[in-house]
Amino acid sequence: MDISTFTSIAGRASQEDRLLVEEVQLAVKNGNGIFIAVMDGHCGTEVVKCIHEKLSQAFCESMFFCEGNIQASLLRTVKFLQDACRSDICGSTLSMIYIPVIKGRRGNVKIYTGHIGDSPIFAWNKKGKLFSSALHNVSENSGDVKEIEKRHRDKIKQGELYISRNGINFLARYLQLTRSIGDQYFENILLRTAESNQFEVKSNSPIIVASDGIFVQNNTQEIIVEILDRAAKGNDAEEIGAWILDRAAHDNVTLVIVR
Repeated sequence: MDISTFTSIAGRASQEDRLLVEEVQLAVKNGNGIFIAVMDGHCGTEVVKCIHEKLSQAFCESMFFCEGNIQASLLRTVKFLQDACRSDICGSTLSMIYIPVIKGRRGNVKIYTGHIGDSPIFAWNKKGKLFSSALHNVSENSGDVKEIEKRHRDKIKQGELYISRNGINFLARYLQLTRSIGDQYFENILLRTAESNQFEVKSNSPIIVASDGIFVQNNTQEIIVEILDRAAKGNDAEEIGAWILDRAAHDNVTLVIVR
């Protein structure tokens, strides 16, 4: 298994992205594998630093607690980190993949994902169809927006809460995400449930986890497919990262590519 990484401050004044790549060896069912995560902080680095520092231990403890149930472990990890960062004003996304390592396995690879926020995970599944994790932000996730509006009709009527395609405005504070870790000002506004998936990846498909800084054009699916195609042709994360920067990236850019 070949793993390459790239991260750049790009058009920002500071670096608020973090990444983690770790080999896991635990005495529990599904305990041998590769654990990868990307975090994209905002409004400061306190939450993204907290997640980065606590993530590995939180996932390993969750694997024992959930007796090797990977999806349950990923969701429990997010819940633990939400509790740890609940009082922080700044916030972060978190996108994770876990790839169990099974001796003698050939062909398609099974992966497990868990994420909250809009840092994308994407690959070609075993049928050759695109898998791309849901983006939890107002411009890409109308389902999340409708749910927030449904829960907070009174605040909208009173003028306390306003949601447009550009973001959530609550009492003069602004956020693009519909789900996150941290963001105490939006504690009772945002959705806090993480999503988890499992699927088989086509044997020759790269698996990519990234921050939303890769979206250097409005059509997110086009850029995802372009990056997958470049990775499938042999481009590593450094080469694709340089290509993204050449397209005038305005945000921190981070990506991890697994082959």
